[in-house]
Amino acid sequence: PQLGVQVLWCFIGPNSAPYMLHLGMGHALATLNNVAGPITGFFTGPIVGATSDSCTSKYGRRRPVILAGLASTWVAGMLFSSAEHFFEGSTAVYFAAPMYWIMDVTINILQTPHRALVADLASEEQQVPMQVVFVFFMAVGNFLGFSIMQIYDVPVEHMLE
Repeated sequence: PQLGVQVLWCFIGPNSAPYMLHLGMGHALATLNNVAGPITGFFTGPIVGATSDSCTSKYGRRRPVILAGLASTWVAGMLFSSAEHFFEGSTAVYFAAPMYWIMDVTINILQTPHRALVADLASEEQQVPMQVVFVFFMAVGNFLGFSIMQIYDVPVEHMLE
C-alpha cells in the first residue's frame, strides 16, 4: 500500500497547482496551497498514530485506520478532481481548495499507520531491515509516479482533457 501512496504523492505534488490555476486560483495562492501536505502532516501524524495505537479492533490496531484512510482518500480525491464538474465557473476553486487540504489529511491518515505496522510485525532483529524495505518501496513508488508522468511532455495539459 505504501508504494501506491507514494505514487499518489508524486501526482498530487506537481499537478495540484496547475489544476488550481485551471480552476481560476491566482498563481501565488495556487503555489501556496502546496503547504497543505507538511502542515496537515504535522498535526495528522501524531493524532492518527495515537488513535491507531489505542485501537482495539479484532482486525488489529493498524488495519482499520489504514482502511479508513484508504476510503476517505478515495472520496476526497474524487471530490477534489471533480470540483469543476460540480460547480460552475470560478466557484469550483472555493470547493477544490479545501478539498485539497482534506485530501492531504486523508492521505496522511492512510500513510501514518504503515510504518507502525512494520514496527508491530517485525521482530527486534528485523526492525532495521524491514524499515529499509519500507523506504525502498517508498522510493520505487516515487520512481514509478514520476516515470508515469513522463509519458507526456507536459502532463498537465493532458490532465484536463
